[in-house]
Amino acid sequence: MACAGTTTWGGLVRAGLKAGETAALVEAGRGLGHAGCQFAKAMALQVVGIDARDKGLDLARTSGAQIVIDARGGKEKVVEGVRKVTDGLGVDSALTVSDTPDTAALACAITKMQRRMVQIAQPPDVSILITVKTNPFFGLQEIPNLVELAHRGKMAGKGVLIVDEDEIRKEKERRQVS
Repeated sequence: MACAGTTTWGGLVRAGLKAGETAALVEAGRGLGHAGCQFAKAMALQVVGIDARDKGLDLARTSGAQIVIDARGGKEKVVEGVRKVTDGLGVDSALTVSDTPDTAALACAITKMQRRMVQIAQPPDVSILITVKTNPFFGLQEIPNLVELAHRGKMAGKGVLIVDEDEIRKEKERRQVS
């Protein structure tokens, strides 16, 4: 419990979850992950365990994950699976206990807007502890301020909202055509 326990427990505490909310553990079927599943279950959280191995999925399930999702299908399948079990919203918090570089992006993709992703394990190319929080648009009440800013001539070009890589590719093609 000393190192792995306090590390995972600290991540759950930083996630700021309340009983009944949903926590996902990315790489739930290994040392830190299965401890996190047990702690999350003890905190009365709904637990989603994500792993890419049969043994890992089994361990996550026996450690308290009510829902397990196989990551071997790729990021899109994991996101689809999480959305399916969370009414399309995503989890209240995702904890990444994997040091695989692409798991932080996965954890962000499955987390509800304005909620928290906690990176516990550190990939080799990350040298500082970081907290990733979503930063969505503040709401409809801000539209007049945005329009006023644009009308003052403080912006150049046209605004483009980039949704995904396909949209980026399409926008680049449109630029070449015009």
